[in-house]
Amino acid sequence: MDFEKDDLSEQNTAPSPWYKTSRGGGIDIGIETGLIRIISLNSKGMNKLVNSWLKTAVSSLSEEEKQQLKDKLK
Repeated sequence: MDFEKDDLSEQNTAPSPWYKTSRGGGIDIGIETGLIRIISLNSKGMNKLVNSWLKTAVSSLSEEEKQQLKDKLK
């Protein structure tokens, strides 16, 4: 799946960033469609990334966004 322009920060330099999720909880992230070099995380790596992000971003999430995250964990 491709990221939308409003998904990206002002620091983004990737020409066409994308991601792909797998059934086992992993994710591949690329900077441009068609390039072979990717970041590929397993479920443990994704847990580490999400936990790190939550530590810094939770105060910037709306109550609706927080509830959406909680609902997904049920």
